[in-house]
Amino acid sequence: TGVELVTDHVVDVEYDGDRIASLATRSGKRFEPAWFIDASGRRRLIGRSAGIGCEEWGSARMALWTEHSAPIDFEGTFLHFDNGETFTWAWEIPIAADRRSVGVVVPLERFQEQRRDGHNADEILMHHLTRLCRSADARIDDHQPVRTRSYRPYVSDRLTGENWAMIGEAAAFADPRFATRQRSHPSSPVTE
Repeated sequence: TGVELVTDHVVDVEYDGDRIASLATRSGKRFEPAWFIDASGRRRLIGRSAGIGCEEWGSARMALWTEHSAPIDFEGTFLHFDNGETFTWAWEIPIAADRRSVGVVVPLERFQEQRRDGHNADEILMHHLTRLCRSADARIDDHQPVRTRSYRPYVSDRLTGENWAMIGEAAAFADPRFATRQRSHPSSPVTE
């Protein structure tokens, strides 16, 4: 169908009005695409290079996750939500026959408070997993290092142009807990 997949990094985007005229890559190649699909994630290649803004909502959050050995006793993804006011949620995802991804999302302020109290990322993750997950009785001793990342949900002001489109996290990043937003009028405040 004429689609060419190139493994490289775009370092420059040249525009002709609302059209992408060319792309330059780290390896020195230059492309003049008929269409460009931006799936660069939160890097937002087109959004940033074209000066397209994004609207953030909700509070900043911290995600903490790891992988550990565990027999797969379920298929699919489990999301666990607290019923309190902390807006904390956790996940369990089988990623191989003997491995599971587990993680939590907590308000950034809560994470920072726990760090000030002397807790490390590993302790914070295990505390919330024990509190929220179905596998709370199982100890997670053999896990990989805990990874962390702060984020804030957003949606780009524009998603498409004359010969380009942003998809996935390049276009928007929604927290599953707050994935639905409503606006009764463009000037009304966002409700979560």
